[in-house]
Amino acid sequence: MECSHVSSAATLSADMIAKVRPENWSCIVCRSHKKPWICLKCGEINCGRYVNGHAKRHAEENPGHWLCMDQSLSVFCYRHDEFVVNENDTISSMRTEIQRNLRTSNSSPSSSNDTEEEEEDSSPPRKLIKLENGDTCPVRTTGLQNLGNTCFMNSILQSLRCVLTSWRKRKGNCTS
Repeated sequence: MECSHVSSAATLSADMIAKVRPENWSCIVCRSHKKPWICLKCGEINCGRYVNGHAKRHAEENPGHWLCMDQSLSVFCYRHDEFVVNENDTISSMRTEIQRNLRTSNSSPSSSNDTEEEEEDSSPPRKLIKLENGDTCPVRTTGLQNLGNTCFMNSILQSLRCVLTSWRKRKGNCTS
């Protein structure tokens, strides 16, 4: 769903984003670690609607606090009751910073410097397919943004992906 108020509801400050750590991802009300969501307006972390619903209640009680992000970095709008597919630079930079904070907190102190993080990002893919001519080709994994009834479409795309992989193996072609 394209959210019309992405720019006005996502105003989380850099100071608040810097405080995002895995150990802080618990509901401020009930202390649950299940399905936490961070408000992109104020940075308050609450549990999802299927736990105790504190994130939803926060959005209902605080006008303008409609957007939140979970640990998988998906953005949800409580005003429209849908996941957000359109983004602006603010949400993209929030996602990048939150992801960086979560990653550096999960790694050991020796691996938290920038050069080693860049090496991790540029490491070869874990899964390769071997072509008939002996070369190898990285397997590209993609998925669909959950837009509601995407299960059927996703199953079709996965089936087509298998066909494409077989075809590439026979042709010796790794390009898309």
